[in-house]
Amino acid sequence: MPRLLSVFILCLLLAAPAAGQNYSCRDKDGQLHFSDNLANLPPECQSEAKELKPRATDNLNFVPGFSTPVASEREVEQQLREIELQEAREKRQAEQLLAQAEELVSQYNGAIRAKNDAYRSWDYSSREKVKDAERQIQLARDAKQQVLEKLPRAKLSREKKARIKELLEQIEE
Repeated sequence: MPRLLSVFILCLLLAAPAAGQNYSCRDKDGQLHFSDNLANLPPECQSEAKELKPRATDNLNFVPGFSTPVASEREVEQQLREIELQEAREKRQAEQLLAQAEELVSQYNGAIRAKNDAYRSWDYSSREKVKDAERQIQLARDAKQQVLEKLPRAKLSREKKARIKELLEQIEE
């Protein structure tokens, strides 16, 4: 038994220096490479490889793990309020665009009726009524284009966007 123990200790003593060989080098791109075998390093930096010496273990540095910050109850409530406000703004925007589209369609239809009425009851002032109706029709068409340009940027559901587009299709080009 003592003989076996002395052989084991001798093996450990002989293996200890061989286990500590570590190398490092930088390649032409500046990438840092580490290996315990010189042949595993890139060929371009093998000649410049540095042998890393083992350091004493008494100066170990401890780096604490990443800790996620815990939000306070007040912060959570503030975030919820901000989300609710954003949702309310989006709802208001949807309602405004829908109301604007309905108003434009109403103005357009009213101008078309006024123009048709002026043609039906042609008199001295009919020419001015037709011109005024045509101006109103053009204003409705221009406003329609403005609403259609706003629509893609608006944070609305597909259904609401489709409803607004459907309304605006009543205004002919």
